[in-house]
Amino acid sequence: MYLKKEHTNIYLVILLFIIVAILFYLIQSDFHAYAITVFWTLLLIILIPLGNRLISRFLNKKLPWDKYLSVRFFVQLISVLIYSLACFNVSYFIFKIIFTNDPPSPNQVAMVNIYGSLIVLPIFSIYYVIHFINEWKKIHLKSEKLEKESVRTQLENLKNHLDPHFLFNNLNILSSLIEVDKEGSKEYLTKFAEVYRFMLQTKTSELITLRMEMEFIDAYFQLIATRFRDALYMKKNISEKKLDWQLPPLTIQLLIENAIKHNSFTKTDPLIIEINELERDCLQVRNNLKRLLMPSHSSKSGLKNISDRYQYFTDQHVKVIDSGKYFEVIVPLIEIEEA
Repeated sequence: MYLKKEHTNIYLVILLFIIVAILFYLIQSDFHAYAITVFWTLLLIILIPLGNRLISRFLNKKLPWDKYLSVRFFVQLISVLIYSLACFNVSYFIFKIIFTNDPPSPNQVAMVNIYGSLIVLPIFSIYYVIHFINEWKKIHLKSEKLEKESVRTQLENLKNHLDPHFLFNNLNILSSLIEVDKEGSKEYLTKFAEVYRFMLQTKTSELITLRMEMEFIDAYFQLIATRFRDALYMKKNISEKKLDWQLPPLTIQLLIENAIKHNSFTKTDPLIIEINELERDCLQVRNNLKRLLMPSHSSKSGLKNISDRYQYFTDQHVKVIDSGKYFEVIVPLIEIEEA
C-alpha cells in the first residue's frame, strides 16, 4: 500500500522524534526523565503533523499552489516553523510546570527553541522543497494540457471553416452552370456529392497522407473540369515514396481553388496548375499567372488557413512566391515516424 504524499511529513516527523527519544534514552540514566521525554515526543508527534495539515488546508483556500506557487512555499514554511516552535515551547512549559513545579528558565527556553529549530527547519524545508517541485510539475503539466486543448480547439475551428467555404464556392459554381449547361450541371452535382463525401470522411483527421489528398484532388479536379473544360489543366510530379508522407487535409484543394479564383483563363490561353515534389521534402503547387483585369477583393483567408494549420504540426513555414510569371506555394510534407 502506497503512502499519500500529504502524509509524508507526518512519517518524517515520527521518525525524527523516535530517533530523538532513543538519543535521550542513551544519554539519560534517569528512567523517569526518559519516560517524560518519550511522552513529550509522542505529544509533539500528534500536534505538529495535525497542525501542519490544518495550515495546509487553510492555505489551499487562501493561497492555492497553482496561483501563488512561490508565495505559498514561503508562507507555509514560515507558518509551520512558527507553529512547531510554539508547540515545543508551550508543551515544554506545561511539562516543566507539571513535573518540576518550576517554570523553564530563559536558558532552557532558548535551548528548546534552538533544538526545535534544528529539528523542524531542515525536515520541513526539505519536505516543502519536494512539495514545491511536485506542485510546480503539476502546474506545468496542467498548463501544457490547457495549451494543447486550446490549440486543438483552434485547429478544429480552422478545419470547420473549410466546410462552408468549400460548400459555398461550389454551390455558386453549380448555380452558374445550371443556367448554361443543364446536363453538365447534373454531372457536376454527382461529382460534387462524391467529393463532399470524401471531405466528410476526412473531417476528423488532423493530418492525412499525400496519397489520400491526391486521390481527393483527382476527384476534385474532375469536378471543376466539368465547368472549365479545356481551359484548365493539372500536371503532377510526385514519387511513390512521398505518397505516405502527410499534410493537413484540403491543403492542395485550397491552393487550386485559390488559383482558379484569382486568374482569368480560356481554352486558347489555359490555366496550368502543377503539383511538384521538391527535393527538400516539400510540395510545390504552382500556376501560370493570368491575372484578372478587375481582380476581386482577396482576404487571403485560404493561404492563412493553410499556414495556421501547419504551425500546429511543424516548425517549417509555408512559402508563397509571386514571380510575376508564376504564382507558387511551397508546403512542407510531414513524415510521421512509426512508434
